[in-house]
Amino acid sequence: MAEEQRLTSGARSLQRRHVDGELVRVRTGAYVDAAAWHRLEYDQRELLRVAAVVGSRRGGGILFGESAALVLGLPLVGRPGGRVHLLSGSSSAPPNGRDVVWHRNAVPSSSIIEVDGFLVTDVERTLLDVARSVPFLDAISALDRGIRPRFTTAGVRFEDGSLRWTDARVLAGASREQLIESLARSSGTRGVALARRTIEFADSRAGSPGESISRAQIHVQGFPAPVLQAEFVHDDGVDITDFDWPDFGICGEFDGKVKYFREEFLGDLTPNEVVWRERERERRIKRGHGRDMARWIWSDSTRDGMGLRDELRSAGLPRVR
Repeated sequence: MAEEQRLTSGARSLQRRHVDGELVRVRTGAYVDAAAWHRLEYDQRELLRVAAVVGSRRGGGILFGESAALVLGLPLVGRPGGRVHLLSGSSSAPPNGRDVVWHRNAVPSSSIIEVDGFLVTDVERTLLDVARSVPFLDAISALDRGIRPRFTTAGVRFEDGSLRWTDARVLAGASREQLIESLARSSGTRGVALARRTIEFADSRAGSPGESISRAQIHVQGFPAPVLQAEFVHDDGVDITDFDWPDFGICGEFDGKVKYFREEFLGDLTPNEVVWRERERERRIKRGHGRDMARWIWSDSTRDGMGLRDELRSAGLPRVR
């Protein structure tokens, strides 16, 4: 991963380099090296779009809702990218642009914080705004992470026109009770019912966005609620599974690609060794605790969730509603 991306703007020569494929246009007038762009992950590209918009505005602007969540490290699933959400801070605002959405919400100055070179709404306010405006399945991963006692930011620094990847900051989360209490003071506001449903369902034990969206799909599809992060003791230690249905003798695992291919998760192991260890763990759980294992991947749990539904039905898990 590139440690720093400098957003370049202006001259006609940059447009020619864009046409020649040397540069990628992040937004009108802002370009970045094409080779570096293609090495970036989705959220990193979206952060570059945010930096391009903020860098083009006098005073920068205050990030709101989905864009604030991105900087804070609160993951959203399935949201269309390319648009940056800014807070006007008054009842009037400029018209929305192709890549900028303005929000006229009244937010007290005490709810605006600086994070890694950006001005954003704070954790509590961002979670409430996301819960009110983003569909349940897309928002639940942000709520799951944000209600932890502590979580880490996106790990960037925006300074002097450059976005640099650096060590993530640790922020304090907002508890579910705190969010519900704040929501109660917003009765009559648009999206309160949706927000209450999402907040009440949130669970800080989710280990990843993939586990969050899986749990939400399990609920939406009408399957029984699972036990999260279930522990199975064996002679040499403890095995932990993402989901467990003890009444039905079934465990469930979300298999993210990073488990098998990303260096920070592999450690000293090869992908084949990780697969072998996973199979051994599955055999221990089956032999020692009588559980069959259902496994699914990202595409099974997103979109309409039919892949996850079919996997759980094949494993013998009944739908209860």
